[in-house]
Amino acid sequence: MDGEGNRTNFLNMEVKVRILLWVICLGAFVSSTAYSQTLIPKNLTRDDVLIDKGKPSVFLCIDKVLSSKENGSVWIRVVNNTVWTLRFATERSGESLQPLRLSSGIRVPGLVNKTVFFPRYRLDHSDGSSRLGDPQWSHTSTVSWLPSQSYSVFKVSRGLLRSILYLEFQYEWEIVSIVGPERVSPSTRVLFNPELENFEPSFCEN
Repeated sequence: MDGEGNRTNFLNMEVKVRILLWVICLGAFVSSTAYSQTLIPKNLTRDDVLIDKGKPSVFLCIDKVLSSKENGSVWIRVVNNTVWTLRFATERSGESLQPLRLSSGIRVPGLVNKTVFFPRYRLDHSDGSSRLGDPQWSHTSTVSWLPSQSYSVFKVSRGLLRSILYLEFQYEWEIVSIVGPERVSPSTRVLFNPELENFEPSFCEN
């Protein structure tokens, strides 16, 4: 009887352990799913998306401190004022990277806040022509990930601000593939546009 009782107790314990593990796994799945859903655009209002409600979601501004040390060049900040990570096409990897987890659970090399990166910006000229910012750039590129509530900087010739300078990017929820810019993945532009009335490139506040 003792042997049979021990066997029964062991089986009961095994069943309890299995149930406990199942509950833990289910809880982790529900938590992860709920976390991901909170970042889906249709579940959010504008106030939910923006970190600073008084500023645009993504914007460019001139870093006055860094630019004051340059002759003929300016440093431009790309500011991510949203709850999402942004992906930019870049000529090469940023100077400083850190592990970054997207809301999908995928991990990517994210840019460290306030560091230099090398976006493949484009220029639209008044004659209707358009080109990459640097004719020497290669035909291949990589990508950089700008985390929520952070910015990175890049340097351009001051004279380029006479043209429409813009960067294209994707929000993390728009991305189909992590590797590169797919045809099915939409993109958004952030720009300086000197053709606007009373245009004046803005300086960053701090």
